Amino acid sequence: MSWVVLTGALALSGPFGTYSQLNLDQRLVLWALVVAGCLVVSAMLRLALMSRFKRLQKRTATVIAGVVSAPFLAIATRHVFSLMHWPSEDQAPNLVELTLTLVVIGVGVGFLCHAVATQVWREVWPEMKVETPVGQAVAAPHMSRLMTRIEPELRGELIRVSARDHYLDVVTDKGTAEILMRLSDAVAELEDTDGLRVHRSHWVAVAAVAALEREGDKWQLVLRDGSRVPVSRTYRSAVAERGLI
Repeated sequence: MSWVVLTGALALSGPFGTYSQLNLDQRLVLWALVVAGCLVVSAMLRLALMSRFKRLQKRTATVIAGVVSAPFLAIATRHVFSLMHWPSEDQAPNLVELTLTLVVIGVGVGFLCHAVATQVWREVWPEMKVETPVGQAVAAPHMSRLMTRIEPELRGELIRVSARDHYLDVVTDKGTAEILMRLSDAVAELEDTDGLRVHRSHWVAVAAVAALEREGDKWQLVLRDGSRVPVSRTYRSAVAERGLI
């Protein structure tokens, strides 16, 4: 849907002189190719970055992918212009301006698609059914309400939930998702997930704890992903009760 809307808007407005140099059909073809290229290349690069760097947040990966891919897409777009018999090289779009435009397209559409996909999954996942071999519908496997808020590709074994400004980092064995909510509300949505609050800014899954380190009066939990989470005085008794000492 985003591709269709953006392609139509660019074709009708005709930026970079395309309105005067190309007819509507040509503009539709041109901008359909450009927008599709931005979406595909940026999405592939974003997935590659998140696969390589597990702790990289999706927003950051989207920005990096949009910026890195834009210059190459700008060169390819200029080539498409030449194939469409642009009057002269001098009248073709400036590479710098074209690159900046493609950065906006790649990053903007990436954020839009992410927002739409997240909202759709939040609404659809709890109602999803799977078919048994005999054709009877059964409920999808249970997951906590918090887990339904993050992208499907990041849903996995929960490691920790950490507060950062107004956002939360939900860390699983498949990566890190960023959501806007309070930690207390997130803990409530974890339902029966086995874990505990160890700090005003951190909740950890018991199964993810690898060790407890003490340095003087400071405690911190070492988790399986290599991260370290501080344990505040308020929650030390809870940590001890769970046998994590």
